[in-house]
Amino acid sequence: MPLSVLITNVQLTGRTGTEIVVRDLEQALRGRGHQVAVFSPACGEIAAEIERAGGTVIDDLGRLPWRPDIIHGHHHVQALEACVQFPDVPAVFVCHDREAWHDLPPVLGQIVRYVAVDLNCRERLLGDVGIDPSRVRTIHNAVDLDRFPRRAALPATARRAVVFSNSARAGGYLDVIEAAGRIAGLEVVAIGDGVGRTSSDPSIELRTADIVFAKARCAIEALATGCAVVLADAVGLGEMVTEAQVGQLRDWNFGARCLQRQIDVDAVLHEICRYRADDATRAADAVRAASSLDLAVDAWESLYDEAIEAYAVHGSAATVMDSVRSLAQHATDLGRLVRHGPDGLGVARLVPPGIAAAFDLGIVRCDRGTDPDAPLDCEVELVNRSRETLVSAGRQPVQFAYHWRRVDTGEVVVWEGHRTRLTRPLLPGERITQSLTVVAPSEPGRFTLEVTLVQESVAWFDGWTPPLVAITEVTVGPERVQPGRLDLARLDGRFGLAVARSGEAATLSFVGVPARGMLAFAETVGHLRAAVAAGAVACIVPPGLVELVDEVDPAIGVLVAEAPRRSFADLHRWLAEDTEFYGRAEATVVDPSADVHPTAWIDPSGVMVGAAVRIGPRAVITGRAHLAPGVEVDAGAVVGAAGFQSDGGREMPHAGTVSIGVGTRVFANAVIARGVFHGATRIGARCRVGNLAFVSHHCTIGDDVHIGHGATVNGGVSVGDGAWVGPGVDLANGVAIGARARVSLGSTVIGDVAADGHVTGAVAIDHWSMLREVASWRRRRR
Repeated sequence: MPLSVLITNVQLTGRTGTEIVVRDLEQALRGRGHQVAVFSPACGEIAAEIERAGGTVIDDLGRLPWRPDIIHGHHHVQALEACVQFPDVPAVFVCHDREAWHDLPPVLGQIVRYVAVDLNCRERLLGDVGIDPSRVRTIHNAVDLDRFPRRAALPATARRAVVFSNSARAGGYLDVIEAAGRIAGLEVVAIGDGVGRTSSDPSIELRTADIVFAKARCAIEALATGCAVVLADAVGLGEMVTEAQVGQLRDWNFGARCLQRQIDVDAVLHEICRYRADDATRAADAVRAASSLDLAVDAWESLYDEAIEAYAVHGSAATVMDSVRSLAQHATDLGRLVRHGPDGLGVARLVPPGIAAAFDLGIVRCDRGTDPDAPLDCEVELVNRSRETLVSAGRQPVQFAYHWRRVDTGEVVVWEGHRTRLTRPLLPGERITQSLTVVAPSEPGRFTLEVTLVQESVAWFDGWTPPLVAITEVTVGPERVQPGRLDLARLDGRFGLAVARSGEAATLSFVGVPARGMLAFAETVGHLRAAVAAGAVACIVPPGLVELVDEVDPAIGVLVAEAPRRSFADLHRWLAEDTEFYGRAEATVVDPSADVHPTAWIDPSGVMVGAAVRIGPRAVITGRAHLAPGVEVDAGAVVGAAGFQSDGGREMPHAGTVSIGVGTRVFANAVIARGVFHGATRIGARCRVGNLAFVSHHCTIGDDVHIGHGATVNGGVSVGDGAWVGPGVDLANGVAIGARARVSLGSTVIGDVAADGHVTGAVAIDHWSMLREVASWRRRRR
């Protein structure tokens, strides 16, 4: 049945969001046979456009020639004026903005239904004002598909971009998008009040745009046209809208709460690189199917009927003075929050999509071993680079939580971990470090602790894309071993070992890689003597050597095994994978001044990246690695990889570290392996490690060393300060290259090189002949 509808709006002077909404809605309702008038105290361009199309616009409610059946209210004052003018007419109020004062909903019994255009506005209605949820509906913004027809098929490579916003202007975020466009080879133009290029038909510009930077209604119009859309405006940067995200982002009106990142050239370039013509086309299909004006008008007509019926049954319970009291109370509550500071913030807002990348969560400290059902010492750091404030208060507080998962099977054994409230509201740009309440699983074993945040009754933040979660491994039960302290007595009967003499070891190591307080293994008498000479405090020996140990060193701890090498490897694997013996993997720290390419990968634990470090595309920093200030790691290089070290059947875990000194450059596709045991692979200051070079575990490279392209520096090698190792050189295990020595390109070095020495040559001959020749050579040198 046709209705008489009065629409209110704060102004009709330009082309802002609600003005376009009013124009389109008025014309669509009138086209369906309804009698429509629009009231606004400020009339201009849009008012004239409505009147030219046959509509009615008034700036004085006393001039309305008929009594409305329903008031469709936009904006607080104008909606309230209409209700005062027509006190016995039911009304609906539409909230279009979370922050604007003129969008504050009036609390009035005559307003029987409240409408939010997205979740942000719904939160204002329910949380900020306290409207009864039964009176609140959500109707998304829509687009007149006749005004915004589909553009031609998008090209495979984007060529033209449009910045579509009244906020775009020179000197602001438009400059950043233009700079990114120049790098990406895009022509960038802007339309909107800020650049003096408004248009009564923006679809003309949109039909020639491949990528559009916009938010809210402008984004919806661009999507409906078939453009790829990057959410952006003066308040911040969002994401390229993909088919998979359309529904979620539409729930937030593609609006300001989806713009969580600072706009800079690299971030804009990253979104431009996500351009996919086929995905943008599917996103357009989804928007045109869900956001058409016809569907929206169907929803409005249904809501008008619902409101009129509800008003007829219940009437008006609240007066205009009740609305005034409510507004005064709202102002008082806001003043109380201001007076009490951040601790007075008692409402946790819904967390919007596209925000995960704007938070960093890391485990600063956590026990790697504990008993079943025991509390853990766990401390985390949370960094907020978004525009949101996280609060552990209200009906939907944000709190820390965790899951426990078995390492071997991936099975979740505890999902609803204990909650820990934020010690204070976390404001935009702030970081917080605090201890958590964490309790270990009830059964022994190896588990991953997955720390995240949860907004109660809303979402777990590890379900975001990308997930916000910090992970570490914890051993629960009798498997605990403290860092650097291994009591031999506890090994009796394990890994094929029997304790013949007790003792304590600080690390494991090979005889050829001496380390203080080390446990080694020996299979022969000569090997045993070498182990003692290298400083071993304990040794694994076969049964036949037990009686000889006292002759070598009666103070050494002794473990006996039928296969010392295999038992040694099994013991090391257990210590590396299941205990804290080789140290705790602390949360990664990257200095804010470091330049890390978006495609590079840095392990979330165990890495320290110093000031002014540069890490190139596809580079990988893994394991435990320390990059001193000014280090450069070029494209594809890997720092902290595992080198070859097997026990005859399986590769041995590399539990050590890599340390790279100040100003060193690691060229493209070079690989530096971390240590197998406690020791580090050390690269000194101002070194150059060439393209495709490999530096293996436990090597020590001095300062100002040049390692040429394609060179191989095998395990345990030491290279003195200022040495030059040419391209393609192979340095055998354990050799020592003296300070300032030179090794010519392509050389294979199997013996030590003296300081200031210069060696050349690589000749392959029969292996045993070569060994005899080398032995003879060594005798002559002695």
